[in-house]
Amino acid sequence: KARSKASDAVVDRLTQNFGAVAPMQVSVDSNLPLASGMSSSSALVVGLALAIAEYNGFIESNTWRSAINSPEDLAGYLACIENGMSFGPLAGHRGVGTFGGSEDHTAMICSAPASLGLFSFAPIRREKVLPFPDDLSFVVAVSGVAAEKTGAAFIDIAAEDGAHEVLMFIVDILNEQATLLIPNDYVRRVAERSFGVTVAG
Repeated sequence: KARSKASDAVVDRLTQNFGAVAPMQVSVDSNLPLASGMSSSSALVVGLALAIAEYNGFIESNTWRSAINSPEDLAGYLACIENGMSFGPLAGHRGVGTFGGSEDHTAMICSAPASLGLFSFAPIRREKVLPFPDDLSFVVAVSGVAAEKTGAAFIDIAAEDGAHEVLMFIVDILNEQATLLIPNDYVRRVAERSFGVTVAG
């Protein structure tokens, strides 16, 4: 259902911004666990949008080139397909049911092998690229906790964790502006005392 909503959102948005989409068949294969919190829905939006745009010649159109001139622009537009917002002259349309940022899309579009990128957002800017040390590795693991965030499931999550999410949002803003970072265990204690919610982790 979530995948159907994502594909519908992509087709509807591209049709609105660039014109009719020609019939095509797309096969999608993934071994990511569903609702694992690993941005599989964003990856689906990105992959479908790029495939459809390329197949239909949208990338070569004047409309595309007037709004999308860099990988950062492309990441921003793809994020707006998902969250439904307008991107420059490209008018918004209903998204997939979540209001997210563009971090995942930026990572997918702007990443480079063996390097770490530092980006700022709203708008997306590439600040710095550093070589990634050969003797280090990232380890990605799935906790097993479902992270479905579309439609009614997203509303349920927001209702349960709304207070904590708001608090974490504020802390993230403060941490971006400060050299002294606010630790997560402090946030956890404040959330439990102030909002009466139990924050795991």
